Amino acid sequence: MMREEFRPLDESLLPAVVEIERASNPAPWSEGSFRAEIGSFEGEFLVLLADGGPVGFGGYWAVVDEAHI
Repeated sequence: MMREEFRPLDESLLPAVVEIERASNPAPWSEGSFRAEIGSFEGEFLVLLADGGPVGFGGYWAVVDEAHI
């Protein structure tokens, strides 16, 4: 049975998130852009782990009364 969990983006997950981003986005964010989101008060990025390994991620920014996903 596959074990899945979400974890906040942190330094240890950054290389995998950047690799997923480069493989799936024709205009990928840089590592520095993701690094700036770690610990941000304006939003949150979560990483999906399946069987202990990162398989996806998502995030949002809270802007006034909206959330940008």
